[in-house]
Amino acid sequence: MNYRSYSDLAQLIRRNLGKFQSGNYDLIVGIPRSGMVPAYMIGMQLNTPVCSFIDLASNHFFKKIGVRKIKGNLEKPQDALKILIVEDSYVTGTKLWENIEQLPEEIQGRTDVVAIFSAVKSPRLSFYLEQISYPRIFEWNIFHHILVSSSAFDMDGVLCEDPLPEQNDDGNRYREFVLNATPKYLPTVPIKTIVTSRLEKYRDITEEWLKKHGVEYGELIMLDLPSAAERQRLGNHASFKAKEYKKIKYDLFFESEYNQAIEINRLTNKPVYCVDENILIDGRGIQQLRDKTWGLRNRIKKIPVVGTILTSILRRLKK
Repeated sequence: MNYRSYSDLAQLIRRNLGKFQSGNYDLIVGIPRSGMVPAYMIGMQLNTPVCSFIDLASNHFFKKIGVRKIKGNLEKPQDALKILIVEDSYVTGTKLWENIEQLPEEIQGRTDVVAIFSAVKSPRLSFYLEQISYPRIFEWNIFHHILVSSSAFDMDGVLCEDPLPEQNDDGNRYREFVLNATPKYLPTVPIKTIVTSRLEKYRDITEEWLKKHGVEYGELIMLDLPSAAERQRLGNHASFKAKEYKKIKYDLFFESEYNQAIEINRLTNKPVYCVDENILIDGRGIQQLRDKTWGLRNRIKKIPVVGTILTSILRRLKK
């Protein structure tokens, strides 16, 4: 499974700035919604006006906001002499080309189309920056992708914030936390299964929280132990989750804690998305080692000299 983050997106654009500079574009147009992110990244690097495809098609007047001087003096999008339309990802482009063909032919004639990530080598694209095949997922859609419906999710640290030490008393303060936990990542697609190390005795209030926040799911699997102390003594959080993840068809596990994510991957040889580190850990040894090494960045960044040197090295390894 291929995964790309906002950081990957920004670095890819920076590495390809020459392609954008050589196009002499005086307007960058993003395809709403996800195409707007790379469009603004490109526009900011080139100091070039940016608008949405809807604004280009309707030819709305530009609104002047702020004092920063932007290259060119366009009043309307269709005044641009060279236009770049930006899409974040591309497969068939059916809807994209349907929309572009609605533009006046004269506008189409001075327009290039770029896909940042493309699954195919399409002759219709002016260019693309990286070809990545399926299955693939991006940071900006990972919690809203149909993949969620075939995935297993941890609870604390993913769907909601982790409890503070003082809240984790296995008593009244913990019950108060479960009922009022701050939401974190709330998928807009039904989850196949939630697998949590929360104790079975907290099922009723956990289900109440999920209903309150509109989280749809197929099954809720909880740890059937008498106390948090016993759970802590056994220390089998990762193996408990891995047992469920391994036994039936799941495409991905969403885990917050890094060490548990690594262990779940090791036990199942299946991909795990680590929310805290924002990395995908898969079953390929080299990829897993690279991701694990990259994850060290957050553990050493408070050591000024060592952190700076090692982070620089890891950035090169990640490319």
